[in-house]
This record gives sequence, C-alpha cells and structure tokens, in this order.
Amino acid sequence: MEGTTTDILQKVQLPTQPLSLCIDTYRVEPAIKLSYKQMCVGGTENKDSCGGDSGGPFHIPAYFNDDDRYVQQGIVSIGPSACGTIGFPGVYTRIAYYMQWILDNIEP
Repeated sequence: MEGTTTDILQKVQLPTQPLSLCIDTYRVEPAIKLSYKQMCVGGTENKDSCGGDSGGPFHIPAYFNDDDRYVQQGIVSIGPSACGTIGFPGVYTRIAYYMQWILDNIEP
C-alpha cells in the first residue's frame, strides 16, 4: 500500500492474531526472531501499518471509572514489504512484557 504521505493523523481497525501466525509467516526471514515479547496484528487486505508508522500505537477501547478510554497494547514494529496483504500481519512490540521496566523508569 505504498502511496503519498499525509499530515493528517490516520487510523485503522485491525484484529489481533495468534502469535503463531506471525511466527509461521516470517519463518522465511532468518533475521526475524519472534517471541512472546511481540504480538501479531492485522493481515487484512488494504488495512495495515506501513512504512513510516514504526513506533505508532496499537490500542483497544476500554471502560474505566465510568469513562471510555483507550489502552495501548502494542507498538508498531515490523511488517511485510507489501503493506495490507491478506495473511501477512504486522508484528508489534507487546507493551505488557515491558510494563515493569516502563513503571521503573518513568517519573510521576
């Protein structure tokens, strides 16, 4: 899905996938080693993160203290060179794995 860039913030709804799908999909890339530190997201035609999106959030809606919120679960990491290809989900860093480190290193 290569195209023009925009100054307008974009969003897309993507499903989470079993990590095993990404492990199988990226097995042909020996430099890519996936583990429980990552999460697998997307794999939907024409809907994906793409070049320039690395570091962006993956979040889910949540309801907390009578208020609608969003909880960030992942950070865009890697994906197929042809963005938005069916069966080729993106790999995101799993924030939950790093949560203790985050809490230890931020100041209130």
